Amino acid sequence: MLVRSWIWPLVLVSAVVFILSLRQLSDPDLGFHLKYGEWILANQSIPETDQSTYTVSGHPYIDLHWLFQVILFKVFNLSGYRGISIFFWFLSLLLFLLLLLRHRAREVPTSIISIAMLAGFLIIDPRIAPRPEMFTFLFLTVTLLILDQYFERQKNMLFLLPAIMLIWCNMHALFILGLIVIAVYFISLLVKNGKIDKPLLLWMIISIAACFINPYGAKAFILPIELLTRFDSNNIYNQHIQEFIPFYAQKRFVIPDYLFMMLLVISAVSTILTFRKQKLHEIILPIIFGFLAITSIRNISLFVIIALPLVSQQVSELSGKIRFWRSSMSNALYAAMIILPMALIPRLITNAYYLTNNSFNKTGMGVNLSHQPNLVATFLLENNLNGRILNSIGFGGWLSWTLPQPVFIDGRLEVMQESIYKEVTKSWQGGLSELIDKYNPELIVYNYLKYYPWTIQLKQ
Repeated sequence: MLVRSWIWPLVLVSAVVFILSLRQLSDPDLGFHLKYGEWILANQSIPETDQSTYTVSGHPYIDLHWLFQVILFKVFNLSGYRGISIFFWFLSLLLFLLLLLRHRAREVPTSIISIAMLAGFLIIDPRIAPRPEMFTFLFLTVTLLILDQYFERQKNMLFLLPAIMLIWCNMHALFILGLIVIAVYFISLLVKNGKIDKPLLLWMIISIAACFINPYGAKAFILPIELLTRFDSNNIYNQHIQEFIPFYAQKRFVIPDYLFMMLLVISAVSTILTFRKQKLHEIILPIIFGFLAITSIRNISLFVIIALPLVSQQVSELSGKIRFWRSSMSNALYAAMIILPMALIPRLITNAYYLTNNSFNKTGMGVNLSHQPNLVATFLLENNLNGRILNSIGFGGWLSWTLPQPVFIDGRLEVMQESIYKEVTKSWQGGLSELIDKYNPELIVYNYLKYYPWTIQLKQ
């Protein structure tokens, strides 16, 4: 009776994910994604140079997100900003379903699934955003499902891999991760069987070839390599952009961080304790993605997607050997998994959870007016203030989308490059007047909390 009743904690966890996934649009990159989606449809071509700024206008732009941007703009055209919120709410719930399927495929008990899915989505929470990264989460999970089915049950759906990679490489630069995962499974099968798995080799080669079918050809592989440079502690983006800093370098840890540390430790311990039962890919992939997660906090969600079902299965196997698991400990966990989701739901609805975790996210639909400079843009448009803008980086994407004039800088770091960003960081140290003299702006639009040194200098 107790085992069957674990369906109720899972239902409550599903309700938490349901609310957690429905949020206002706060992401600073949303604006330029909408702008380029509109530009692509209007010009019936893919951009090859920057179209948004006056600082790097004409600079090469490898827009591997072009398909995502088109889809995003189409959603906006059909249903506005509220529709975008609903669209990504749906994608998040789809990710929940796919991770649930991975757990079920590994025959993980409902009790452990409930605990794992709650912890997993609280860790992933900061990355649930209107970004192409959401599609990477989905494609990565589907790829793992297909490869697991082939490895464990000889169920051959490998023909889907090239189609996935074809769409993935036209949506997000992290498509390279899909190829890495396929290669690791190929090596794992080679070690297991002592011979080359010809079907997987064939579809792996076709999948690699499919990644060259994009507007930029082989150049598409340049951007993922460039992203690796941001893991270097000497890289200026690594030093200043929050999502690129190493996990251990954060000034403050919040709930998702503590849960990630727990998952990392449990993953390491459970892998060691069940080492003889592990397949090679079940050891290699958590190590690779665990390293990526530790070196850059933006990669933590990728580790969760890779490791969560594996850890759940390992814990399930270990818990079966513990006698009191089915009695006192099981009852305590059951009670906790009823109370915790019920306590979380009102905190998510009121945004108390986000405030506690120092997050700018808000439950709801449409634009987060406390984070996006939408009212600023409206004021500038209504008063015909269309002069040259000097702006903070987080505002650049939205301003380029909503205003007719180009901006100073936006979040496409690979386009901006380090020289412009170094000028910005120098301006925080008393160099604002130098920046103004160089670019001669008529308007300064900035986040006065994050760029507080500008406020001091403007006052002087």
